[in-house]
Amino acid sequence: AGMTVFYWTGKTDQANAVANAIRKEGEELSMVANSLPNRTRGGEPQWPETVSGAGKLADENDSSPYVIDTLPIPLVNPWKSPLLLTGIDFDPDGNAYVCTLFGDVWKVSGIDESLRNVTWKRMISGLNSTFGILWIDGALYVGDKAELLALHDLNGDDEIDFVQRMNQGFVGSGRNVHTGLFRD
Repeated sequence: AGMTVFYWTGKTDQANAVANAIRKEGEELSMVANSLPNRTRGGEPQWPETVSGAGKLADENDSSPYVIDTLPIPLVNPWKSPLLLTGIDFDPDGNAYVCTLFGDVWKVSGIDESLRNVTWKRMISGLNSTFGILWIDGALYVGDKAELLALHDLNGDDEIDFVQRMNQGFVGSGRNVHTGLFRD
């Protein structure tokens, strides 16, 4: 059994109306409270669509020690989301995770020796100018304009279900945007 404490200040003639409103709100909250554990496991995908394309391998006849493979970036996507990439990291399975200036995080899979089917899946949108992303022990960490966030996919559908605020201690430097995320 839990306890809830309400504190109110105001005119005496409003006390009964406020107390009744608090009682009604408490009854509604208690009806929802029992269902909360079922609501903390992730929901239906908001962005089930993916965007796929073939990458381009470096010229196999190029004998230089440094060659570049090119991955397709879905500049045209169902959400008309601009993809100005600001960070990239990889999980142990070789999937890439990228963040964008406009607050999206995307999972990029199919990065193999052929690059025939590189697939982009939007995981979250609406973050605040993300700069830098890290994959650490099953969670994604992004730095946005003012804080460090941990992003969690609770049900394995490649969409973020829980955004955890890790640190709000970033101090602005002129533009108030940090320019990367590093693990110490």
